[in-house]
Amino acid sequence: DKSNLVEEGYSPLSQVIPSWFEPLKEKKWVIITDGSDYQPTISWKDHFFKQNIEINRIDLLNKKENTNKNLILSFQEETNPNLSISSLEIPPFSFQGKSVGGTIKIERQHLENKDQTIQVQVIHNKQVISTSNIIFRNGEQTTSGSISIPPLVKGKYLLKVKISPIAQEKILWDNEQYTSLEVMSDTHGILHIMGRPGWDGRFLRRYVKSEPKYDLISFFILRDPWDSQNVKERELSLIPFPVSKLFNEELPNFKLVIIQNFVISQFLSPEHQKNLVDYVKNGGGLLFIGGDRALGSKDLNDSPLKEILPFYLDKRKKMHSQRKKSIFSNTIYQSAQDDKSVVWFDENINFNIQLASPSRKQINLATVYNDWLKFSDSFSSLGPINGMHHTENVVFKEDNYTPLLMAKRKNGEEYPLAIASYPEKGRAIWIFTDKLWQLAMNGNGHISRNAYSQIFDSASQWLIRSEINKPLTIEHLSLQEEDNNIFWTAYLKGPATEYIDLKSKDWNISVCDKNLDKNKINKEITGNQSLTLSGKIKNKKQFRKVCSITVNATNKAFGSLEIKSQAPVPKTYKDNDLISSQGKLKELAEIIGAELYVSNNDIDFKIKTWLDNKYLEKGLIINHESKNKVNHFWILDSYILWMLILFLPLEIIIRRWDKLFQTFWFFYLTSNQ
Repeated sequence: DKSNLVEEGYSPLSQVIPSWFEPLKEKKWVIITDGSDYQPTISWKDHFFKQNIEINRIDLLNKKENTNKNLILSFQEETNPNLSISSLEIPPFSFQGKSVGGTIKIERQHLENKDQTIQVQVIHNKQVISTSNIIFRNGEQTTSGSISIPPLVKGKYLLKVKISPIAQEKILWDNEQYTSLEVMSDTHGILHIMGRPGWDGRFLRRYVKSEPKYDLISFFILRDPWDSQNVKERELSLIPFPVSKLFNEELPNFKLVIIQNFVISQFLSPEHQKNLVDYVKNGGGLLFIGGDRALGSKDLNDSPLKEILPFYLDKRKKMHSQRKKSIFSNTIYQSAQDDKSVVWFDENINFNIQLASPSRKQINLATVYNDWLKFSDSFSSLGPINGMHHTENVVFKEDNYTPLLMAKRKNGEEYPLAIASYPEKGRAIWIFTDKLWQLAMNGNGHISRNAYSQIFDSASQWLIRSEINKPLTIEHLSLQEEDNNIFWTAYLKGPATEYIDLKSKDWNISVCDKNLDKNKINKEITGNQSLTLSGKIKNKKQFRKVCSITVNATNKAFGSLEIKSQAPVPKTYKDNDLISSQGKLKELAEIIGAELYVSNNDIDFKIKTWLDNKYLEKGLIINHESKNKVNHFWILDSYILWMLILFLPLEIIIRRWDKLFQTFWFFYLTSNQ
């Protein structure tokens, strides 16, 4: 009665049960089934989501006190041996050139009590790329083992994990599962440019070079790019700063650019500065570290850099510029002392470092703050240090920055020392001092340089959007095919889920290569930093085997992102081709809070016990062995009899219609007079 698929030879159990489960609510019920369903590879959780039934509400209902579980009766063939994958855990990410491991859990039913070796295969594009052997010991019904995926080239993969069938096994659909794997580059390019050698630059370079995940290119300005000595290049010990090649050609190849105590307007032309600004605005990472050569008046007033600065200049503050010749060359160099701006670097400022107190919204935009919380003792134990920029003279852009560290001066006033900002699609951290290297020398009972390295490690990972901690991932994509439609459900996880707004033009979602109308997408928040998106599309390609989902988004919290996942369109089975599985019924029983009884020798005793427990608690005694009694009122069960009874008053009205009409007419004339 629930589906036309039955006439075609299918058992749509997954459609029927969710459709009547919600109306029943807390009523008692019994399901009698062999567990067959025409789409057995889809989890029951996905079936409930498809029909917009909240699994959390079901779980809450089942956890109520004194709530007795309902009953699922399963009648199955006991002689069919069967293997099934009950769980599969493989990391969603891997690095190029490195293998990745996972675990698999296998169940077996109706097998002889003996040791048995099972082969597990990992398949990509119909090619077996790895095999593993899993052993069942005598008497074991469940076992676990490890599987290994060999090194793969960079890209996204849909892998099939398959158990080789055993003799006489008929249920094969539960012998395989699909999983997505993304293989990424194992290194990230970092460009480090420093105005001159210094202690802070030395410790920062040592940290970056000690990390194998980073490829560092570092330049110290010891010779100006226009410095020509009229001799051959190979005769000079110092090469000129390759500014044109770096900022015109190589810049997009870096994940992070570090500008440290550097006079931008002196060494970068306006074109190169514009390329740097565009690099950050289009999603690049920038770590800016101050010093006596940083943030001069020309960098603030005449440079495109001001487009991505996290602060406004206070026009009431005066600027003045001076120049003097370098003793090392005929060029003109600048420093904060010679080209003072409102944020000039002052060596005489004495301060203590302490963590800032950003709002929850600001922390969500810059999660690096959570990583820095554990270093509060390291900051406080450092003691007073000298040298920072005058950040009290600027106004920071509202809703566009997160304070990370504060400098507390002797007079008790606090000013920003380190902040995070998010210029359009990019990310940036601005540190207004070059004295953090002293953290590396402050052991305080800890390993030297440990806190310093971890602070910059967390900063680097946030700036380059380290793929292991992505702001948004697709945990699982489920597809169901029905009546030439594909019903899809995607489970998303990550801090970016808090910013998903389907009404915003900054979010676009496509499924099976089709851009979706966001007004027809269902969104359900399932937990902290997790949600579910679902909907349906027309399946124009009837023989489509695999579908993918792509989510494109732009937000100042994480810049821009594009995530993808894919899943196979599940195969449908007719009753003649399908044998039921206890594993599916176990999953159903867990979700809807029911007891599962499988046909065996004591099934009658189990059912009688279940009935006794359900009704004796209410004070009702039912004799399950009572004989059927003759129903002497069977005729009242006929709807024809009830129709005849209802027609009796109508028959009386028809026979006496003339007299009734005369009476009505008399009263009508009387009332008018």
